Amino acid sequence: MEDSDTREKVLKTETTDKTMRPSEAYTDPYERCVRYMESHSILQIFQEITEKLVYDMPDDPLQFIFEQVQEKIRSRDESTVKAEKSE
Repeated sequence: MEDSDTREKVLKTETTDKTMRPSEAYTDPYERCVRYMESHSILQIFQEITEKLVYDMPDDPLQFIFEQVQEKIRSRDESTVKAEKSE
């Protein structure tokens, strides 16, 4: 019986099943982040809020950002409700 500390650990990197997709844990973290940000339009959201912030120059920028995010949530929820009603 081998000592568990001295046994060689092997990572299985190939499979005979060609239909299996690589686990998300093994995909490039940068690519995962980019896909996430693109799928949720994160950069566009921040750009819109930042443009409004710089244009309006409010006394309380954090409150302004908070209100802009709330407005985006309301807008998203309203469009979801409208889409559900039209189905």
